[in-house]
Amino acid sequence: MGDKKKVQEKRWKRSRQAYKVKPLEIIWEIPDALWERVDQIILEYFPPAWTGRPREDWRQVLNGIIYQFRTGCQWNHLPEEFGDDSTVHRWFTKPDNVDITCSRT
Repeated sequence: MGDKKKVQEKRWKRSRQAYKVKPLEIIWEIPDALWERVDQIILEYFPPAWTGRPREDWRQVLNGIIYQFRTGCQWNHLPEEFGDDSTVHRWFTKPDNVDITCSRT
């Protein structure tokens, strides 16, 4: 009986090691070169207004949108480093009314 139990323990340990989950790489931070291109497009479609409250940091908001896609978390559970969750979601839904195509270079 003792040998059978040892074999089962070894199998259990191996299976537990095989299923270790690696942490996600940080791929939701936009590189500088890509941000320069995206910033120009955002400024073209959403020029800053002269009045009203100051805008959120668009790069931070876009990083939050990518984070939500990558992790699948709910909008209201976004980490605070991306700003207010409702602001990030609002900016996610804004381009829905604008025809931004991927054919831009």
